[in-house]
Amino acid sequence: MNGVVVYQSKWGNCRQVAEAIARGLEEAGHQVALEQVGSFEEPSPELDFVVVGGPTRIGKAYGPVKRFVKRGVTGDWAGKPFATFSTGASVGGEKPSAQASERLAEMLENAGLKPLAEPFKASVEDMHGPLAEGELDRAMEFGRDVGAKLSGVV
Repeated sequence: MNGVVVYQSKWGNCRQVAEAIARGLEEAGHQVALEQVGSFEEPSPELDFVVVGGPTRIGKAYGPVKRFVKRGVTGDWAGKPFATFSTGASVGGEKPSAQASERLAEMLENAGLKPLAEPFKASVEDMHGPLAEGELDRAMEFGRDVGAKLSGVV
């Protein structure tokens, strides 16, 4: 299947997570384009799936990635599969309860797309990063899992 991973990254952490997810999807046998919000207007309805992610700010998604979902993922995408991801600061080693990926997933589902997986949440050590240890490995595994679901294996 052909798809796109679209991300917003302020400090580079989401870019790293997006790249790891894309590698996992490719390992699962899918063709994946990696696009940054702002340089990418909207996914072609000819693509089979979309993965969208961005950083978390006060438990919510930043404006540019929210606008991309609202304006770029149109009715042509209804029924197509999606997954979401985000980064957010961990508190006492715990993953934050609210992250941008949950809001993005809600928006995409409300637009008629079909979720492939629970939103992926990556922890950063501080407000600007770096990513917590092991998060890139988890992101790559998330990409593999989503890829397997796309292939009908799982």
